[in-house]
Amino acid sequence: MQYYCSYVLGFPAPAGTKADKGSCTHRTLEVLAVIKKALQDGGISTIMDDAIGEVEVDEGKLHTDAFVRHVSDRAYDYYSTHSVNKFAKGDREDVYQWAMKVCKSPNDPRILDIVAPESQFDIELPYEWAKYSYPMPDGSVLAGSLRLKGTMDLIHRLSPTVLELSDYKTGKRYNWAKDTVKTFDDLCKDEQLLLYYYACNHLYHNQCKHIIVSINWINDGGNFTLNYGPNDLMTAERILQEKFELIKETRQPRLNKTWKCSKLCHFGKNEHPSGDINPRTGAPHTICSFMEDSVRVKGMERTNMEQTQHGFSLAEYQIPGL
Repeated sequence: MQYYCSYVLGFPAPAGTKADKGSCTHRTLEVLAVIKKALQDGGISTIMDDAIGEVEVDEGKLHTDAFVRHVSDRAYDYYSTHSVNKFAKGDREDVYQWAMKVCKSPNDPRILDIVAPESQFDIELPYEWAKYSYPMPDGSVLAGSLRLKGTMDLIHRLSPTVLELSDYKTGKRYNWAKDTVKTFDDLCKDEQLLLYYYACNHLYHNQCKHIIVSINWINDGGNFTLNYGPNDLMTAERILQEKFELIKETRQPRLNKTWKCSKLCHFGKNEHPSGDINPRTGAPHTICSFMEDSVRVKGMERTNMEQTQHGFSLAEYQIPGL
């Protein structure tokens, strides 16, 4: 149901302050990597970032802590003024310190051979199972094949034959669904990382012989490097097929009702804009309960047509962190 509300109907679920601080840190590291790439390419005096604006390309300044502070402050200023969340006094310093943890490690983007910061991918899957045809809220029909879309934090070169995909996390190394810490074995089976490996192979297979995937839990354990290989490409495709077929076959999105619904989930905590009363509770419908009733009574297609948020299209991909 959470997936349905977010990615089919387009209901906004604002990130919390911690996620915003993570976006600040990601943006800081991205800008540092973009500047390093500009220095590698040569002939560029400034870069233009779509969040924090123009930044000088200067190798001497790049390698100073003061410059990291400058970039992190500008990232913080942008996100703190474009967010619905309230930031605390120490949050600005947290963002700087989190970025510095990476900058004082072997994963410092300023010393890497940068291939692509924030590498975006849009891959059409040419398989029979990936085909679809859906009625849209405006009455048109959307047909085609599943496309895998996303953004990888950083691609850099370790040697002439080896690329590394690095992903940054500022939160806890924790599986919230299972209430357990993610172990190395868990990370090796992580679906997001497997799909990143799949996408990276698709984009860069002709530029290297080997691709390494690393995930850097900046505040909870540091860097983990995963041993993926050709068999994992087939695993990624199997995961995609299973998830996609499940989504296509779903007619009533499943509810996993727990205490987390009213405490952690945006759709379980907040009322539906209609203000309609939930007959089971006598209180206003939450977004979640309203959609549950609507799909059960009217069906998914009509609910899609009536409840999809204005201007939202499930066919479009939005870059994270903006």
